Amino acid sequence: MMVFVVTLLALVLCVTIINLLLTVDVIRQLRLGGGTAWTGIESPRTSLPAGSPC
Repeated sequence: MMVFVVTLLALVLCVTIINLLLTVDVIRQLRLGGGTAWTGIESPRTSLPAGSPC
């Protein structure tokens, strides 16, 4: 039971971090007025790598 709770908490935390990163990235792109916010080329720091476990 404890392992299930820890896994669930880790998953929720990971999703929350991803949502925060995406929200900050979109706000930054909107503030700059860039129309290509979804490609991820302009912001490589906030884009997750392909082999990310999250």
